[in-house]
Amino acid sequence: MRYLPLLLAPLICSPAFAGNPPNTQGTQTKEIRTQCPAVSSLEKDAQTNTWYTTTDRQYWKSLNTSLVTTLESFTGAQYIGNAQGHITCVYVGSHNASAFPVIFHFGTLVHQPMNKQGLYKWAPLKNGWENCFSANPSDCSFSPVESHKITNPYSSLSTMKANKTLSSPVVSF
Repeated sequence: MRYLPLLLAPLICSPAFAGNPPNTQGTQTKEIRTQCPAVSSLEKDAQTNTWYTTTDRQYWKSLNTSLVTTLESFTGAQYIGNAQGHITCVYVGSHNASAFPVIFHFGTLVHQPMNKQGLYKWAPLKNGWENCFSANPSDCSFSPVESHKITNPYSSLSTMKANKTLSSPVVSF
């Protein structure tokens, strides 16, 4: 217990805990970008015949059943929305070219993809749809919307005061 202050001293004295706020003038915020999962990270659930990712199972999954047994390649992505929307990634199977593609849905909202300086292959937005045709998932990268802190809606009810002026309903004819 007596060594605890010695262990905490570097944290308390570090610039991160200093009283001065960081200088934010002239700094740029870094955009967080992600992409569709690699084919090697995709697995099929044999009981439900749906696909999911092995790394981020809560984010990427197929919503429809699929008869495809193995996936061969990524063929592109599609954005649906205006300023914020949803991303789907399209993969094809190896055994049957005429089989339906496997479509993965990203489980959170994303910002509209922008084709910045020609780095990405997103076509311009048309009627709320935007397509990216590429065999490389990094060509179709996108930026997820930051998740907000989940709050309990009932916690704000305790701070509200009851309206004491209307103790009984007023009915007039």
